[in-house]
Formats: sequence, structure tokens, C-alpha cells
Amino acid sequence: MARHNPQVLLARCEQRGYGLADIRPERWSTSLRVLQDPLRADSPVSTLARFVVQDRRPGPIPA
Repeated sequence: MARHNPQVLLARCEQRGYGLADIRPERWSTSLRVLQDPLRADSPVSTLARFVVQDRRPGPIPA
């Protein structure tokens, strides 16, 4: 997916999870969280990646 879409910074189609956003006037930070086993309610969760967008600087950067 990322290979054909240059705007996609990270794609892991085999993993399931969600994003947590921390939005402040000076920056937007997102943590991408993934589940070890999405079929289990008690599945461990880990952070796959973090990205930050700084105020007045276009585009996300890895954090």
C-alpha cells in the first residue's frame, strides 16, 4: 500500500490497532498502537510508531 501511495508514511496491513492523538497549539503528536492478537479482549498493546507535526512546519516527522 505505501509503495503506491507516497503520502502514506507507514502501512502494516497484517497488524490491527488504533491511533492516539495529543493535540496542542504548538504540535500534533500521534502514537500508532497495535494489538498482539485483535481477537482477544486481553491482548497486549504496543506502540508501533509515533509521528509529530510542529506548528508552522508542514508534514509529519517520526518522533
